[in-house]
Amino acid sequence: MKRLLVFLLLSLILSGCSDGGSFKVKSAKAGDPEKQQLEDILKDDKRLVDGVGYIMDGELVAAGKVKIFSKFKKTKIEGDVQKKLKEAFPDHDVIFSTDLKIFWEIEELKEDQSDKKMKKRLQKIQSLSKEET
Repeated sequence: MKRLLVFLLLSLILSGCSDGGSFKVKSAKAGDPEKQQLEDILKDDKRLVDGVGYIMDGELVAAGKVKIFSKFKKTKIEGDVQKKLKEAFPDHDVIFSTDLKIFWEIEELKEDQSDKKMKKRLQKIQSLSKEET
């Protein structure tokens, strides 16, 4: 009886801690219709829990967090989503990553910064995506 009670209490606590995830897309241009398209692509992939993206002057940088049991297939997921994004945005230079460091960098980008600062930050993110650890 005690085991059942502990199990139920633990499952209740753990289910309360999970959120549905949030998919945030930012753009240098206000009212950019591509924002919604990118957000939809990230949301549609059931292997992603959370996602962020930024669109600026023909460059698209996005990152996503994968589900716990999908972590072993991160490179495949990364390739699949990258391919989907390249098909949806053929005129953009597309970078997608499942690396948390890149995820956090994109999340910190602000829409109201100057173009010069944004290009510098995007170059930093691109160099991080090419890094191998």
